[in-house]
Amino acid sequence: MAASDHQATEPAAVPSFEIRTVRVGEDLFLLLSGKLDQGSAEKLEGAVWVAENRVAREVVVDLSDLRFMDTTGLKVLMEAYARSERDGQRLRFVPSKYELVRQLIAVSGASRMFG
Repeated sequence: MAASDHQATEPAAVPSFEIRTVRVGEDLFLLLSGKLDQGSAEKLEGAVWVAENRVAREVVVDLSDLRFMDTTGLKVLMEAYARSERDGQRLRFVPSKYELVRQLIAVSGASRMFG
């Protein structure tokens, strides 16, 4: 394996974490991209809390452009999902198209949240 091949899979090569909030009709979308890890999980947690407290029929957390996520980020999403189950199922997820994120979700047993 060439050195450049190895670097392409490392989280350090992934762009920094970004969240964009977009309203589409009555729904609120949180569009996540880049690398969600311990350093950015607090930013996500704050954005989810704000979204949960806004008037919206549904809050959609779109992970499709999220390239990397560690267990800290997954924990934030799992806690938001648990709150949503208690409060009327207003939260849903769009799965990531990146294998590293999908693998973490599968290994954690949280796949049903993202289906």
